[in-house]
Amino acid sequence: MERWSARLLTHLEGAGRILAVVVEGVCAALLAAMTIVILLGVAFRYVLEAPLPWSEELAKLLMLWIVFLGASAGVQRGEHVTIDFVLQRLPAPAATAVDLADRGLAVTFLAVVFWYGLALTTTLGTVARFPGLGWPEAWRYAAAPAGAALMIVQLVLGGVVRLAPGRE
Repeated sequence: MERWSARLLTHLEGAGRILAVVVEGVCAALLAAMTIVILLGVAFRYVLEAPLPWSEELAKLLMLWIVFLGASAGVQRGEHVTIDFVLQRLPAPAATAVDLADRGLAVTFLAVVFWYGLALTTTLGTVARFPGLGWPEAWRYAAAPAGAALMIVQLVLGGVVRLAPGRE
C-alpha cells in the first residue's frame, strides 16, 4: 500500500510538471507569434505606410492568453508572490493546514473566475467581434476560464502532494 501511494504521488507530481512544461511551450509559441505580429505591424505602419488593421488586436489577444496560461505554470512551481514569513515559523502541521486553506481559497476564487469567464465566453463572446480580425470576442473571454481551470488543476495536484505523509 505504501509503495503504491508513493508511486501515485510521483505520478501526480510528474503530471503537474508535464502540464506546466506543455503550457510553457504553448506560451513560448504564443510569445513568438506575438513578436512576429508586432514586428509586422510596425513594419507595415512605418516602413510601408500601410497599417495592418488587425495587428494590435491580435498582439493584445496573444498577450492575454500568455498571461492566463502562464499563470498556471507559476502555480505549479510556487512562483507567485506570497507572504510566507508567518508560515515558515509555524509547526509543520499548522503550516500544512494554512497552505491547504490558502489553496482552498484560491481554488474557490478561480472556480468563480472559471464560471463567470465561461458565461462571458458563451454569451457576450458570441455576439461581438474583433473589428480588425473579424473573430468572435469569445477568443478574448475564453482565456480566463482556460487559465483558471489550469490553475485549479495545479493547485489541487500540489495540495494532494502536500497532504502526503513525509512531504513538506
